[in-house]
Amino acid sequence: MIRTQDKFYITTAIDYPNSDPHMGHAYEKVVADFYARAYRFRGADTWFLIGLDEHGQKIQRAAIESKRSPQEFVDEKAEVFRRLYDLLEISCDDFIRTSQERHRAFVLDIYSRIRATGDVYKGLYRGDYCVACERAYTKSELLDGKCPVHGTDPIAEELESYFFRLGKYREPILRHIRENPEFICPVERRNEIIARLEEEVLDLSISRNTFDWGIPLPDDPQHVLYVWIDALSNYISAVWEPRDRYRRYWPADCHVIGKDIIWFHTVIWPAMLLSAGHPLPKQVYAHGFVLDEKGRKMAKQLGNVIAPLSVAEDYGVDVLRFYFLRAFSSGADGNFSLAELEERYESELANDLGNLILRVAKLVRSRLGGRISTPGYPRDLDAGPTLEAYFSHVDTREHHRAIEALWSYVRRTNAYLNEKEPWKAKDESLVSEVVGCGLEALRVIAHLLEPAMPATARSIAETLGFSLRKLPELYAGPATYEVAAGKPLFPARESSRGGRPGRKAPGSRAPVLQARAARGARRRRARPSRRRVAVRHDGGPGKREALDVRRAPGARRGG
Repeated sequence: MIRTQDKFYITTAIDYPNSDPHMGHAYEKVVADFYARAYRFRGADTWFLIGLDEHGQKIQRAAIESKRSPQEFVDEKAEVFRRLYDLLEISCDDFIRTSQERHRAFVLDIYSRIRATGDVYKGLYRGDYCVACERAYTKSELLDGKCPVHGTDPIAEELESYFFRLGKYREPILRHIRENPEFICPVERRNEIIARLEEEVLDLSISRNTFDWGIPLPDDPQHVLYVWIDALSNYISAVWEPRDRYRRYWPADCHVIGKDIIWFHTVIWPAMLLSAGHPLPKQVYAHGFVLDEKGRKMAKQLGNVIAPLSVAEDYGVDVLRFYFLRAFSSGADGNFSLAELEERYESELANDLGNLILRVAKLVRSRLGGRISTPGYPRDLDAGPTLEAYFSHVDTREHHRAIEALWSYVRRTNAYLNEKEPWKAKDESLVSEVVGCGLEALRVIAHLLEPAMPATARSIAETLGFSLRKLPELYAGPATYEVAAGKPLFPARESSRGGRPGRKAPGSRAPVLQARAARGARRRRARPSRRRVAVRHDGGPGKREALDVRRAPGARRGG
């Protein structure tokens, strides 16, 4: 049975714009967008938040190096991030920036509430501090005396700071995690946090007086609030006003974050909320890292950085989205491989999906005059188990399993057509019955595909003559469809050795955000040509064609 939900508030970590967006930024937003779209389709009142963490020492330094003020610097970076997310069709309802006045107002409010409970005091901070991480490490957390993330020497700091009594909330948070097993997902991250909470939890330094790009403390303007009280508050500052929005959407249903910031979201953030009197979020979902095909972190010095814009330009936006959701297991690190992406493009998108659409469309046009009536559901291809499995995996934050459930249905529909062979049938009523079942199956497929590949879903719907609806309206009774002709959907990609470059796939009309992205696409290594599966013009095996999938100009939110 598919579970219903009245509202769904989902957020991502806010990005730190001291440099340009990378593959990890794109992956996190696509994953969160998949869940936001899936809940919208199911009928939930969904609010989806992304944004930028614009304060801090790194930003101030980067602004100085670029000869800009910090505000000018983050304004420029905000445009770069937003253009990428628009290109990726991230269907966010709001884009919060921590330099905005609405955010500042709420941060001062929550700080005042925390201070009023007696949980803030002034002291002397000593620690080994990594500027890149913007956090301190204990001696036991350092690896051979270096930052465990960046491998750099930390800075030994001793300075005046205000502290938050984090240790006071160790037991309440540990109890909450144990009593609410879905609070931290996946389970290995939950076990990691429980193990850390069973040890001593130190109080948290929450201010700095060594830089001024931040929100000054109202009771001591020489100090600015440091990182986490400022950054984490965005999840409420974005819905704080108007107040009925806060009452409607808070607590958040899911924070989507990287596994490297799980402590801050499952310990520090809940402690802040308990101190200030706000309800805790219902879930924190931690995804893994995007690594290169050899399992290494992407880094300029290794020469293995792949820009998301470059891949989107070369293969298409929807192909990149599909690859993220299909190939990367939920919660685990994923090895980004262009060879694997191209293999999935050919075998799953072009052959499985593209051929299925082509078969049905060509049979309707060649045998039924382009018009077909159906009972409104796939009579011989019961989609109920697929819908239940798909949404069960959505609820457990296993997007890769949801896509697998969908693809099993795609293959089942192909097998059904292969078995019935409607292209050989002489009886037009039999052709109509079999092809109508295939078209209704494709209608289900397009709806379940929309959270992953929105442009593709829209194009399938337009070509086959139906509209995308919410789940409760999916089966609306008998229907008649006018099937249109189309251009290639997932065209064969030619090898760059001696052949013309492959054509772009769905949603690939990418604006050039940075010149180097185009240069990077041209420098990409040659790829081997792939075997092509073909389909005849009558819908049977033969010459392969497909249908065009194009992104609607300005389209953002899913149906």
